[in-house]
Amino acid sequence: RQQQALWVLSASGALAGLVLIHWGFQMGLPSFATLSGGAVSVFGGGLTLTFALLLAFALRKGHLAWAKEWAVFLLTCLVATPSFYWQLPLLAAFNFDAHFVQAGHVYRMAESGAWLALVGAFAYAIRSEATHSRLAR
Repeated sequence: RQQQALWVLSASGALAGLVLIHWGFQMGLPSFATLSGGAVSVFGGGLTLTFALLLAFALRKGHLAWAKEWAVFLLTCLVATPSFYWQLPLLAAFNFDAHFVQAGHVYRMAESGAWLALVGAFAYAIRSEATHSRLAR
């Protein structure tokens, strides 16, 4: 049952990654008009797709410990995009200078900061069963 859930997570992660990549390419390259354009979406979509494929590979090989580790990374990626909208109200509480907000820097901070949650996934990976079993050899 756990493996079925991980397969569903892998498939939905792959779909979300492809959508983010497509979305990013539709937004275009960074410019003065679009700040970062679709660069962050392409980056995030690529990461999401990569971790979805790594999860599927681990499941296919029967390495459940590795699958759990990649699932943590994938969940972090899936939460990163909507967390942009959660971070904007939090950043608004800091009362940034109006020029800073009008230039779009607050949006850029929220957009890039969403992916900083991957640091937590790396911290988990350092202590995970899969890492310790691999390093113990």
